Amino acid sequence: MRGVISAVMRIARGLLLCLFTLALAGCSRHEVSGYYVASVGPDRIAMIHLVESPPGHLTGSLVVSSLAANGARNNDLAYDLAGSITGTNISLEAKGGLASIAQFFGNSTTLIGHLRGDSLSLSRGAKRTVYREMSKQRYDSELAKLDHKGQVMAMTQAAVASYNSLEKFGKSVDASLVRYVAWGDPKITQISNVQAWYQARIARYIKCLDTIRPLAAAHIPEWRWQQCVLNINNDKFYRDQETSALRALQAENNSAIAADDSKIEQGRLMALNTLAKLRAGCSNAMNAASCDLMVKKLYKASLQNGMISDQDIASFRAAVPLVNAALAQDLKVANTSQARLDALAEQAQHLYQANM
Repeated sequence: MRGVISAVMRIARGLLLCLFTLALAGCSRHEVSGYYVASVGPDRIAMIHLVESPPGHLTGSLVVSSLAANGARNNDLAYDLAGSITGTNISLEAKGGLASIAQFFGNSTTLIGHLRGDSLSLSRGAKRTVYREMSKQRYDSELAKLDHKGQVMAMTQAAVASYNSLEKFGKSVDASLVRYVAWGDPKITQISNVQAWYQARIARYIKCLDTIRPLAAAHIPEWRWQQCVLNINNDKFYRDQETSALRALQAENNSAIAADDSKIEQGRLMALNTLAKLRAGCSNAMNAASCDLMVKKLYKASLQNGMISDQDIASFRAAVPLVNAALAQDLKVANTSQARLDALAEQAQHLYQANM
């Protein structure tokens, strides 16, 4: 009988001791020290590291890691924590700079909640967040996933930016090709105008010579017929200006052709580069359907020519040899006519000097 009474008393003392311990910090409470992690936004992870020492007293830190809109990692937000645990109930207070505190906590810096198993539920104001306990290695893995997501975001944004840039570039090249064709069309029909300009001068020079030859032969004083000779001499300036303008036009044409050819090649290379970025970005993109649509649009727009209109390129290619031929013919007419005019001007000057 005494043995039974002794055993009952030992059990009673154990229960009293457990109840006393439970009142202080929980009889069989889950160990609170460790890492607790939660997703607090689409691109943001919060980690709470707690240490219980002495029993019932908590210290630690809260680190918030996040991504910027371009996928780059923002500087981590870090706060010191201090508080207590009674049973399963936890109360924590965050400490840090006012500006830094406001970024995450707003007006409330107190976290209140409870710990049940590996789940730490904390509320700040009306906002409640559940943190899951995990090892430091697992937490580092979560950070690596966040960084990878940032890399995917950056790749996707780079691909979209490249596509938009290519599309804008294609439109600018289209406009340049259309301008060249519009500029070149009149040059193709201008040959007769250049010929007419020189033929009119040749006719005027010949008329002058036909007028002054009999006067010079009759020894009429040169001052009575010198005006047409002076006009011929003065006209050389305008003839030289015309020839220079034609040469400048040819140089402008050559420059425009080279520039547009270079742009077409640049568009082709940009298209290949953009396609590579789209393929890399689309393979991991959150919105793969949108990426695929851009790839298909790029192929439809003709990858060979980038986002430049095939029709505009064809019109440009067709116009180039015609404009080249027209300007070459203009210069040929100018050079031939200049030689003829120089000869006529020399005859007029010879008659004038012979009668001085």
